[in-house]
Amino acid sequence: MKGSVLERARAGLRSLAEEFRGGRVRLLQFQASLPPPAADASLEDVDDLDPLSEMHAVIGNAVRDSLDPLIRDLLAAAAYEPGGSPAGGPRTGKVDVHRNDEATRQALYDLVVRQNFTGQPREDPGDDWAPPYTAEQAGLEVFWLHGRWFATWLKLEMPSDLPESQRRELLVLAEDERRPGRVICHCV
Repeated sequence: MKGSVLERARAGLRSLAEEFRGGRVRLLQFQASLPPPAADASLEDVDDLDPLSEMHAVIGNAVRDSLDPLIRDLLAAAAYEPGGSPAGGPRTGKVDVHRNDEATRQALYDLVVRQNFTGQPREDPGDDWAPPYTAEQAGLEVFWLHGRWFATWLKLEMPSDLPESQRRELLVLAEDERRPGRVICHCV
Protein backbone atom coordinates (compact mmCIF):
# COMPACT_ATOMS: atom_id res chain seq x y z
CA MET A 1 0.00 0.00 0.00
CA LYS A 2 2.73 2.47 1.00
CA GLY A 3 4.59 1.84 -2.29
CA SER A 4 1.57 2.67 -4.44
CA VAL A 5 0.95 5.91 -2.51
CA LEU A 6 4.61 6.85 -2.95
CA GLU A 7 4.52 6.10 -6.68
CA ARG A 8 1.30 8.14 -7.14
CA ALA A 9 2.90 11.04 -5.26
CA ARG A 10 6.04 10.83 -7.42
CA ALA A 11 3.96 10.66 -10.60
CA GLY A 12 1.93 13.65 -9.39
CA LEU A 13 5.06 15.74 -8.78
CA ARG A 14 6.50 14.80 -12.19
CA SER A 15 3.16 15.71 -13.82
CA LEU A 16 3.13 19.10 -12.08
CA ALA A 17 6.75 19.71 -13.14
CA GLU A 18 5.73 19.02 -16.75
CA GLU A 19 2.83 21.47 -16.45
CA PHE A 20 5.21 24.15 -15.13
CA ARG A 21 7.63 23.36 -17.97
CA GLY A 22 4.79 23.98 -20.40
CA GLY A 23 4.04 27.28 -18.67
CA ARG A 24 7.67 28.35 -18.82
CA VAL A 25 7.77 27.54 -22.55
CA ARG A 26 4.64 29.66 -23.07
CA LEU A 27 6.19 32.52 -21.08
CA LEU A 28 9.41 32.38 -23.12
CA GLN A 29 7.42 32.24 -26.37
CA PHE A 30 5.42 35.26 -25.24
CA GLN A 31 8.65 37.07 -24.30
CA ALA A 32 10.09 36.27 -27.74
CA SER A 33 6.96 37.68 -29.41
CA LEU A 34 7.48 41.09 -27.78
CA PRO A 35 9.61 43.72 -29.48
CA PRO A 36 13.18 43.55 -28.13
CA PRO A 37 13.97 45.72 -25.12
CA ALA A 38 15.55 49.10 -25.70
CA ALA A 39 19.21 48.55 -26.56
CA ASP A 40 20.24 51.91 -25.11
CA ALA A 41 18.89 51.24 -21.57
CA SER A 42 21.52 51.53 -18.86
CA LEU A 43 21.66 50.67 -15.16
CA GLU A 44 20.66 54.24 -14.35
CA ASP A 45 17.40 53.65 -16.28
CA VAL A 46 16.41 50.56 -14.28
CA ASP A 47 13.68 52.44 -12.38
CA ASP A 48 12.44 54.06 -15.56
CA LEU A 49 12.21 51.15 -18.04
CA ASP A 50 9.69 51.30 -20.81
CA PRO A 51 6.80 48.84 -20.24
CA LEU A 52 8.01 46.32 -22.85
CA SER A 53 11.53 46.21 -21.38
CA GLU A 54 9.95 45.73 -17.95
CA MET A 55 7.90 42.81 -19.30
CA HIS A 56 11.02 41.23 -20.79
CA ALA A 57 12.86 41.58 -17.48
CA VAL A 58 9.99 40.26 -15.36
CA ILE A 59 9.48 37.20 -17.57
CA GLY A 60 13.21 36.44 -17.62
CA ASN A 61 13.47 36.81 -13.85
CA ALA A 62 10.34 34.73 -13.22
CA VAL A 63 11.67 31.87 -15.35
CA ARG A 64 15.21 31.99 -13.95
CA ASP A 65 14.43 32.74 -10.31
CA SER A 66 11.08 31.00 -9.80
CA LEU A 67 10.03 28.47 -12.41
CA ASP A 68 13.41 26.83 -13.07
CA PRO A 69 14.12 26.21 -9.36
CA LEU A 70 10.50 25.09 -8.80
CA ILE A 71 10.67 22.55 -11.63
CA ARG A 72 14.08 21.31 -10.47
CA ASP A 73 12.86 20.98 -6.86
CA LEU A 74 9.67 19.14 -7.84
CA LEU A 75 11.68 16.64 -9.90
CA ALA A 76 14.22 16.23 -7.10
CA ALA A 77 11.44 15.61 -4.59
CA ALA A 78 9.86 13.05 -6.92
CA ALA A 79 13.20 11.23 -7.19
CA TYR A 80 14.17 11.52 -3.51
CA GLU A 81 15.23 8.40 -1.64
CA PRO A 82 16.67 8.29 1.89
CA GLY A 83 20.45 8.03 1.80
CA GLY A 84 20.89 10.44 -1.10
CA SER A 85 20.16 8.12 -4.03
CA PRO A 86 17.31 9.31 -6.26
CA ALA A 87 14.81 6.63 -7.24
CA GLY A 88 16.30 4.82 -10.19
CA GLY A 89 18.91 7.54 -10.73
CA PRO A 90 22.48 8.46 -9.95
CA ARG A 91 23.67 9.28 -6.44
CA THR A 92 23.53 12.92 -5.44
CA GLY A 93 26.65 14.77 -6.62
CA LYS A 94 27.67 11.93 -8.95
CA VAL A 95 26.25 11.25 -12.36
CA ASP A 96 26.65 7.94 -14.16
CA VAL A 97 27.14 9.09 -17.76
CA HIS A 98 26.84 5.48 -18.93
CA ARG A 99 23.09 5.48 -18.15
CA ASN A 100 20.53 6.63 -20.66
CA ASP A 101 17.54 7.68 -18.53
CA GLU A 102 15.59 10.82 -17.70
CA ALA A 103 17.16 11.30 -14.26
CA THR A 104 20.65 11.30 -15.79
CA ARG A 105 19.57 13.61 -18.63
CA GLN A 106 18.06 16.06 -16.13
CA ALA A 107 21.17 15.96 -13.89
CA LEU A 108 23.38 16.67 -16.92
CA TYR A 109 21.04 19.43 -18.13
CA ASP A 110 21.24 21.09 -14.70
CA LEU A 111 25.05 20.75 -14.72
CA VAL A 112 25.35 22.39 -18.15
CA VAL A 113 23.05 25.24 -17.03
CA ARG A 114 25.14 25.81 -13.87
CA GLN A 115 28.42 25.75 -15.77
CA ASN A 116 27.43 27.72 -18.86
CA PHE A 117 24.38 29.89 -18.16
CA THR A 118 24.96 31.04 -14.57
CA GLY A 119 27.49 33.67 -13.60
CA GLN A 120 29.72 31.99 -11.05
CA PRO A 121 33.00 33.22 -9.65
CA ARG A 122 35.87 31.41 -11.32
CA GLU A 123 39.58 31.24 -10.57
CA ASP A 124 40.26 33.93 -13.17
CA PRO A 125 38.16 36.99 -12.21
CA GLY A 126 37.81 37.93 -15.88
CA ASP A 127 36.29 34.52 -16.69
CA ASP A 128 32.96 34.92 -14.86
CA TRP A 129 30.87 35.93 -17.88
CA ALA A 130 27.41 34.47 -18.20
CA PRO A 131 25.24 34.93 -21.29
CA PRO A 132 22.41 37.48 -21.09
CA TYR A 133 19.91 34.77 -22.07
CA THR A 134 18.57 31.59 -20.54
CA ALA A 135 19.39 28.03 -21.52
CA GLU A 136 15.86 27.71 -22.91
CA GLN A 137 16.18 30.81 -25.05
CA ALA A 138 19.40 29.35 -26.48
CA GLY A 139 17.64 26.04 -27.17
CA LEU A 140 19.81 23.96 -24.83
CA GLU A 141 19.40 20.26 -25.55
CA VAL A 142 21.01 17.39 -23.68
CA PHE A 143 20.73 14.12 -25.55
CA TRP A 144 22.07 10.57 -25.79
CA LEU A 145 23.52 9.38 -29.09
CA HIS A 146 25.74 6.39 -29.87
CA GLY A 147 26.34 5.63 -26.19
CA ARG A 148 27.36 9.17 -25.23
CA TRP A 149 25.75 12.30 -23.80
CA PHE A 150 25.92 15.58 -25.70
CA ALA A 151 24.81 19.14 -24.96
CA THR A 152 24.21 21.79 -27.59
CA TRP A 153 22.80 25.31 -27.83
CA LEU A 154 23.01 28.42 -29.99
CA LYS A 155 25.31 31.20 -28.79
CA LEU A 156 22.82 34.04 -29.20
CA GLU A 157 25.50 36.67 -28.68
CA MET A 158 27.02 35.67 -32.04
CA PRO A 159 25.82 37.46 -35.20
CA SER A 160 22.89 35.59 -36.73
CA ASP A 161 24.39 35.86 -40.23
CA LEU A 162 27.23 33.51 -39.27
CA PRO A 163 26.85 29.85 -40.25
CA GLU A 164 25.17 27.75 -37.57
CA SER A 165 28.38 25.74 -37.13
CA GLN A 166 30.07 28.91 -35.83
CA ARG A 167 27.17 29.89 -33.57
CA ARG A 168 26.43 26.43 -32.11
CA GLU A 169 28.15 25.12 -29.00
CA LEU A 170 28.49 21.33 -28.90
CA LEU A 171 29.83 19.48 -25.87
CA VAL A 172 30.48 15.84 -25.09
CA LEU A 173 29.65 15.06 -21.45
CA ALA A 174 31.95 12.32 -20.17
CA GLU A 175 33.21 10.83 -16.93
CA ASP A 176 36.44 12.30 -15.57
CA GLU A 177 38.85 9.35 -15.65
CA ARG A 178 40.85 10.82 -12.74
CA ARG A 179 37.73 11.33 -10.59
CA PRO A 180 35.12 8.64 -11.30
CA GLY A 181 31.55 9.85 -10.89
CA ARG A 182 32.45 13.40 -11.89
CA VAL A 183 31.44 14.82 -15.26
CA ILE A 184 33.68 16.79 -17.55
CA CYS A 185 32.64 18.64 -20.70
CA HIS A 186 34.67 18.49 -23.91
CA CYS A 187 34.08 20.96 -26.73
CA VAL A 188 33.56 19.27 -30.10
